[in-house]
Amino acid sequence: NNESFNIKLTSEEIEIISELMLLTWIKRQIANVDIIRMKYSTDDFSLTSQANHLKALMSLQQQFEDNVDKLQKIYIRRDLQDDGMYAPTMPVFGGANYEK
Repeated sequence: NNESFNIKLTSEEIEIISELMLLTWIKRQIANVDIIRMKYSTDDFSLTSQANHLKALMSLQQQFEDNVDKLQKIYIRRDLQDDGMYAPTMPVFGGANYEK
């Protein structure tokens, strides 16, 4: 099945998608460590390096979620114009009057 999109993405869109892909990978890693944790008792799991690994992954997940949230908020607040410049999506933004 060779389905694809025929859309040219901006570098900003590529960055957001790549961040989401990394976030998905991190979530899969956390799920794998959670499965390992279920095989051990709480005390046994906390003694392994897997517990530290899970803690690091969860911290990394939060960092990626925060960054993706920021990138998406910036992205939806502006439009890419035909001349390659960005303009706010609101007619009056930050005290300036922008016409579309």
